[in-house]
Amino acid sequence: MLSASVLAASGLGILTAPVAQAALPGTPGLLAGSKVMPNGGVTTGTEKLDGSRLVLDLTASGGTDQGGGVTWSPDGKHVALVNGAPGIEIYSPNATGVRDVSETSVDPAFTPDGSTIIATGWDAGSNSDQLRSIPSSWDLIAQNGKENQTPWFSTPTGGTDRYPTVSATTGTVYFEHTTATGKDVWTDHGDHTAGLLISDGRQPDISPDGSKLAFVRAVAGYAQIFEQAADGSGSATQLTSGSVNHTHPKWAPSGLALDYDANPGTDYVNTTGRHLVLATKADTLIPNGLFDVTEQPTAPTSLGVGSTFHTTGPTRLLDTRYGTGMVAPNAVPAMGTVPLLVEGAKGLPASGISAVVLNVTVTSTKASGFLSAYPEGTAASGASNLNWTAGQTIANQVIVPVGADGEIDLYNRSSGTAQVVADISGYFTADGSGALFTAAGPARVLDTRAANGVTTKTPVAANGTVSLQVAGRGGLPQSGVSAVVLNVTATDTRTAGFATVYPDGTPKPNASNLNWTAGQTIANHVLVPVGADGKVELATHSAGTVDLVADVFGYFSASGTATYHTTAPTRLLDTRQSGGAIAARGTRSLSLAGTVVPASVKAVVLNVTATDTKLGGFLTAYPDGTNLPTSSNLNWSAGQTVPNLVTLRVVDGKIDFHNASGGSVDVVADVFGYYTD
Repeated sequence: MLSASVLAASGLGILTAPVAQAALPGTPGLLAGSKVMPNGGVTTGTEKLDGSRLVLDLTASGGTDQGGGVTWSPDGKHVALVNGAPGIEIYSPNATGVRDVSETSVDPAFTPDGSTIIATGWDAGSNSDQLRSIPSSWDLIAQNGKENQTPWFSTPTGGTDRYPTVSATTGTVYFEHTTATGKDVWTDHGDHTAGLLISDGRQPDISPDGSKLAFVRAVAGYAQIFEQAADGSGSATQLTSGSVNHTHPKWAPSGLALDYDANPGTDYVNTTGRHLVLATKADTLIPNGLFDVTEQPTAPTSLGVGSTFHTTGPTRLLDTRYGTGMVAPNAVPAMGTVPLLVEGAKGLPASGISAVVLNVTVTSTKASGFLSAYPEGTAASGASNLNWTAGQTIANQVIVPVGADGEIDLYNRSSGTAQVVADISGYFTADGSGALFTAAGPARVLDTRAANGVTTKTPVAANGTVSLQVAGRGGLPQSGVSAVVLNVTATDTRTAGFATVYPDGTPKPNASNLNWTAGQTIANHVLVPVGADGKVELATHSAGTVDLVADVFGYFSASGTATYHTTAPTRLLDTRQSGGAIAARGTRSLSLAGTVVPASVKAVVLNVTATDTKLGGFLTAYPDGTNLPTSSNLNWSAGQTVPNLVTLRVVDGKIDFHNASGGSVDVVADVFGYYTD
């Protein structure tokens, strides 16, 4: 049996993170809740149902935030919580994008459209807590600390009101109403008129379909959870029992389960979060000590939806070395995940992104491994996007679907830590507002060794730049090209360095596309916006000269015909499992028939990996039924495992892989998407 380290080095085995506790049934979204920190404070965390990917709000100096009252926005893209001020803050699920909306309120709950937060705040006139509304878009910092709150009831209710919960179907508000005689569940009847609903009840939570209320009531001296019809009719059904307090019930989005707190006393330090499936009575511990838990609402997946392309950047979204796109600088742990917020980041749309185009780089790698990129809210696949050996810095472009919460996950499948950098060059949306794709080539449009695309056979000078005309060449039209798909190769590298590819006529960005060491030949897929003059710039950052080669594989324009469809990463080819290695100077055909790729496909997007390389060489992917082109997609040295993204025109339902090496090579191909008219 292969060891985990060998599988990680290959980047092609199936590795799974250890499960902290039993996976929770229900929706595939995240959990958000409170967690006790080592200093005794409480902070807010988000995690997956199996306990992986715990992200903490560490902005409050080691976790001194109260971290209670956690709730999700209806679209699942934000978490509202109570800090220790008290006050209400809103975060993205990866604990970035912090926004204070109130410094005087607690117990947040969103209205169905997400525009308003119903919360509890002190009313000096009645000397009691009362419900109030706060715009969820409010930002105290931008407004110099000015609150924006409106009483929910025109006159105080005559008691203390807390724990509002809002029906997603009717907008009716239910809440805990306390007087000298006890605690009851009240409602605003959906029209801002307060009244009693259920006697002897507290901490209500309305079910997703609006039909039932869960609430807390004392039984034999201990708090227990009950449910009753939302209109107050019928009798209450007891759901928990025993000599333990069961509090803070929250419905799962499925309506089939409840998350709640269990505590033998009253100190939150002893509180555990639990998940109760109502039909089976299965009751499991929530992983990682999370309590006061709520589950993320989920939206329809973007997989398979036809999308058009929007150019942007290149712009840096993530750099774990400096904390860009994170709460604080921190390398990605071994077998750990870094969540990356895409929607709303760096000027990107706040919603509607179906997939994102990123150039992902790993550096400061402590052990061999590989990286998987996938939409938040889905399980990590066994597919690899980027492979490395210990100490290596390497990049690869990825096109990855965006999760319902606007995030993607980057999973470090390695026994050592790694720093990860991600630069965006574009994104897809399903609203038809972007550019359409046209497959082209493969065709060589740049080779500094052969004066192709440049005037002389001269390497790019140290820290030099090549201005490359792409419009009108390689099958591209003379005008109207908004972005081009290239495979860029660096060779004859004298010293270590990297290259940045960007649209001509724009400032050189803080981004990279291709990294190399002295003497290395390496390639990377580049989807880059094109300047208004039809050119792109290739700038080198190296103390030595380097030769650059670029092959075109397609372009985006308003007059194109094809839309992009994301798929779950799916393995289409693994010569180690079927057919054997591709022989030296040999070619292997791959039929797409019967796969997730439809017969109408115009081009496919694959992550192709070469492994078990016997001698140095390169791989050319090209449409079946056409002549072998003078282009390349992957370059390797003997013994290397090398991946690269490949966008390739499809002619007859097949694609070919040619091994231009004196030794055999195994090839693995995972499909990530395709284009159809």
